[in-house]
Amino acid sequence: MFVAGQKDMQQMDQYTIEKLGLPGIVLMENAGAKVAEEVNAAAKGINSKIVVLA
Repeated sequence: MFVAGQKDMQQMDQYTIEKLGLPGIVLMENAGAKVAEEVNAAAKGINSKIVVLA
């Protein structure tokens, strides 16, 4: 598994925005949607509030 650090992530975001033409806001929307999807999957059957700090 690869875990990206801050500098790695900045470089990947910059490449995606500048070279591939995907706006930064779309990257953030996709990231937020994926986090919500994973939290929902992990919390199936749990009846409690979940807070995500980023």
